[in-house]
Amino acid sequence: MTRGGSLQVWALLVGGALVTWIVMYERMRGMDGGPGTDLGGLVWFLGVWVTMMAAMMFPSVAPMALFHARVARGRSEQGTPTAPTWVFLAGYLAAWTLFGLVA
Repeated sequence: MTRGGSLQVWALLVGGALVTWIVMYERMRGMDGGPGTDLGGLVWFLGVWVTMMAAMMFPSVAPMALFHARVARGRSEQGTPTAPTWVFLAGYLAAWTLFGLVA
């Protein structure tokens, strides 16, 4: 993988984490009402859950995302189609979303 490709993946992950932290800060303001605070409906929960998972988990998945991007680039140079890195990250968030629904 080229250095530019690595920088793009890092920028996506760090930028995504920063944006989602800002969104979480705005959405969760006022949630310190203690027991009995209305947590909203399912759609609100999913929006907050996915945002929170992206904020916290993008930095931890960065090494694997970079590895996936390197492998995908190598395979594309060989003519073997591979899912792009954003599909890998979307699947990662989908798995955490499913976990949030079940939990």
